Amino acid sequence: MYSEKGNVSLMMVAIDETFLSDKTKMNVVLDIEKLSQKYKGNFGKIHFAGLPHLRVQISKRILGEMVFFVGLSLLVTSCLLFLFFRSFRVVLICLIVVCIAVIWSLGSLAFLEFRLSSLMALLPALMIVIGVPNCIFLMTKFHQEMKEHGNKVKALSLVIQKIGTATFLTNFTTAIGFLTFAFTNSNHLMQFGIVASTNIMMVFLLSLCILPTLTSFFNPPKARHLKHLDRKFAVGMLNFIVEIAQKRRKLIYFVSLIIVLISQFTRMLNLWKNILVVQSLLK
Repeated sequence: MYSEKGNVSLMMVAIDETFLSDKTKMNVVLDIEKLSQKYKGNFGKIHFAGLPHLRVQISKRILGEMVFFVGLSLLVTSCLLFLFFRSFRVVLICLIVVCIAVIWSLGSLAFLEFRLSSLMALLPALMIVIGVPNCIFLMTKFHQEMKEHGNKVKALSLVIQKIGTATFLTNFTTAIGFLTFAFTNSNHLMQFGIVASTNIMMVFLLSLCILPTLTSFFNPPKARHLKHLDRKFAVGMLNFIVEIAQKRRKLIYFVSLIIVLISQFTRMLNLWKNILVVQSLLK
């Protein structure tokens, strides 16, 4: 189609939606756009529109942002782990656990035949958020046991016995929270809830199996690697929280009640504002 008045031409290309559902064939859209750019000198600037174009561009953007944020998350967590433990060995072990968890989460999408949407792109970051605390809990307990008696085998055994149960409960409750999405009416939320809850428990298994196994092959940590256990700020903060929890229960109840009342008042205030807006529109 050509408009002489506006000196604008329009070309439409119809692509079957079932054809584009195959990810290996989505490059056809990019090939068409690349071919069109060759005629830019004859027709001027070329613009693209339509659902196939948007689908391909959004898919590329989702994949690019996912890779960028996963890499950034791994970089930040690596720096924080090194600042806390002062050991490249610990950072390496934790990164191995987290990277395997990220790969498994993406593999589970393909196994369940779920599409990589903007919501599913949050899975790798979620695996990092869940996996890193697991590694910190297990490794900190291992260092505490090593500082106490110095027996590596005994320390690893106690880590699995004591911290394993606590880590399981925290991961299990988190997985149950995400599993509630599976009972919504949204298909995307249902798929996300199933995949997220399953992979959270897989992160727990990976942490509990891989971290002690890899740690057993390395030499025992040196004294400088255990200095983080004696940091005055961290120890003082923990002692402060424990003291409040054990000796200031009434204060905790009072502050919690105040927070609940303020939250309820804020919610009612927002609701009342919305009612006033609706009434003013009706008038």
